[in-house]
This record gives sequence, C-alpha cells and structure tokens, in this order.
Amino acid sequence: MPSEGAAPGLQELAAGGVDIAVASLPEAAALMDAGLVRPLAVFAETRQAGAPAVPTFAEATGHAFTLGTWRGVVAPKGLPAAVADSLTRAVEAAVRHPDTLSFLRARGYDARWVPGADFAAFMRESDATLAESLRAVGLAR
Repeated sequence: MPSEGAAPGLQELAAGGVDIAVASLPEAAALMDAGLVRPLAVFAETRQAGAPAVPTFAEATGHAFTLGTWRGVVAPKGLPAAVADSLTRAVEAAVRHPDTLSFLRARGYDARWVPGADFAAFMRESDATLAESLRAVGLAR
C-alpha cells in the first residue's frame, strides 16, 4: 500500500498494516530503538557509519541499487549571474560549515556539496535512474 511519505509508512509498518516500508535510518530511528521495526538494508553503495550492521541492498539481495534523499537550492531561470554566484557561495559555506556537518552527522545524515551545473546533472541522472527502476517493477510507464 503506497503512503504519503516515510512517517505514515513507518506508522503503518509499526501498526502491522504493511510488511515493509522505505525510510531513511534517521526517520526510523525511534521505532528501531523501540524494537518496533527492523532495518533490512540501506540503498547506499557502502554500509552507513551510524548503522554498520545493516547491509547494503546489494549485499542483502545481490542486486545493485542505490537511492537517497537529497536537498537542493534552486532559483528562477534567468537569475543574474552575480546573484547566482553569491547564493552559491552562501549555500556552500552553510553546507560545509562544521556546525552544519556536526548537526547532520549527529542525526545520521551525510552531507555532500554539489555545485551548480553538477547538481543539475545529478538531478537529471537521479530522475532518469528512478524512472527506469519504477518502469522495471511496473510502477510507471
């Protein structure tokens, strides 16, 4: 049964309404700590530092698949270059700041800075990979 995100999916899982849900380890941490849910695998290339006993999807199934949540800052097309450059520098400084990295890592998240055109390429590749996976399992045309 599809859900409207990780939180409702985890609630259904903990209540016994579904047998499996997809969520990040930090999102599921409280339910894992309470013994209500158990992580089966992470959709990463390597095991996660915060949960080294949880195998990768490839280790657990023999099928390579990675997927993660990401956040980005975008601006309207045609933004003046000086404004875009200033915004890029400010966001990079925030993402790379030790306090930001410490905050994220303490909660089980990783951070990676991907600037401008590289981020646009990453978004296109991410969308194409996910679309291909959804088509392969019959969830998209």
